[in-house]
Amino acid sequence: MYNYFISEDHFVVEIDGYKLVLDTGGQSGLFGKRATIYIDGNPYEFGLTTADYKKTFECVKCDIDGFIGGDKLSQMSLTITKENETKGTIDFCAINIAGNRIPLERMDYHIFTHGVLDGNRCKICIDTGAMYGYGKKSLLEKYIPTKINQYDYNPNPLLDVFYSNVYENMNIELKGIKYNMTMGYSNKVEKWCLKGVDIIGSCIHMFNNICVIDYTNNVMILD
Repeated sequence: MYNYFISEDHFVVEIDGYKLVLDTGGQSGLFGKRATIYIDGNPYEFGLTTADYKKTFECVKCDIDGFIGGDKLSQMSLTITKENETKGTIDFCAINIAGNRIPLERMDYHIFTHGVLDGNRCKICIDTGAMYGYGKKSLLEKYIPTKINQYDYNPNPLLDVFYSNVYENMNIELKGIKYNMTMGYSNKVEKWCLKGVDIIGSCIHMFNNICVIDYTNNVMILD
């Protein structure tokens, strides 16, 4: 069991002396060094991240050492337990709990599910490293933005800046679970959209108590 804290809607988990952003949508890596990091007694090799430290700091608003990404998480599974809105614990295994079971699809280490955005069915990539949602351009154009000309806002160092207006409080539903997401559009998202993905977004606001991501059985359980 490892402690995490929330910084700018990111899970920052402390493992083996390193502060790492939990990033199910990205790859593991460290800033400026390579290292062997032990998780539950098992060694995992971390190389250099491709993310820019300055951009990441501007996004996360705290000093971190790197990322633990889907490439490593998919080997272990994941249980996030909230203590409150600012901190909690993470187990790198799938704990069997009662809750809403959301089927997942896999593409390499990336995980996807299906939901509804304001009545429209959509495919969602679950990315805990995404502070806000990134939506397909054609999906967002039909809505009225809440912030105009936010073309240089960068809520994610890897998915790049928003190349659109910002759309707040977009209503998403997953099997009866309703939550809101702030969204925008990035040029890099369109590459994902070619694979049938409509939205890239975090699970941070999907659950109140516990979130289990079971990579072995391809299911996410929300309580």
